[in-house]
Amino acid sequence: MIKRHLVFQVLICLSSSITIAQNTSNNRKELYDLLYERKQKFDSYSVSLEKRSGIFGNKTKSDIKRSNEVLIEIVKTDNRIISALNRVADFKDFEKVNLTYDAGARNDQLNNLLQATDTLAKQVDLLSASNKQLEIKNQQITWLLYFTSILLSIILFIWLVRKVKASRVNKHLM
Repeated sequence: MIKRHLVFQVLICLSSSITIAQNTSNNRKELYDLLYERKQKFDSYSVSLEKRSGIFGNKTKSDIKRSNEVLIEIVKTDNRIISALNRVADFKDFEKVNLTYDAGARNDQLNNLLQATDTLAKQVDLLSASNKQLEIKNQQITWLLYFTSILLSIILFIWLVRKVKASRVNKHLM
C-alpha cells in the first residue's frame, strides 16, 4: 500500500516536472522568437531612417510615416516581450511557491514516515522481547517435561523391578 502510494507520488512529481519543463521551454522559445522579430523590425527601422526618396536626397512625409509605422510595430513587439517576461516571472513565482509547498508536503510526509518507522521499530522490539520470554518459557517447560519423563521412567522402572522381585518371591514361596 505504501509502495503504491510512493510510486504514485513519484509519477505525479515527474509529470508535473515535465509540464513545467514544457512551459519553460515554450516561454523561452516565444521570447527568442519575439526578440528575433524585434531585431528584424529594428533593422527595418534603421533602413527606413536612411531611406531618402525625396528631391535632393531629403526625406519625404511617406518616408517618415513608414519609419513611424515600423517604430510603432517595434513598440508593440516590445509590449509583447514585456508581457511574456511578466508571464515568465509569474511562473517563476508560482514555481517557487509550488516548490515551497512541495517541500513542506514532503517534509510532512517524511515526518509521518519517520514516526511510522519509529512505531514499527518499537513494535518489533516489543515483539522480540515477548518472543525471547516465550522461548525461555518454552525451554523451561521442555526441561520440566524432560525431568518429569525421566522421573516417571525411574519410578516406573523401580515399580517394575519390585513387581518382578515380588513375583519371583511368590514363585519361590509356592
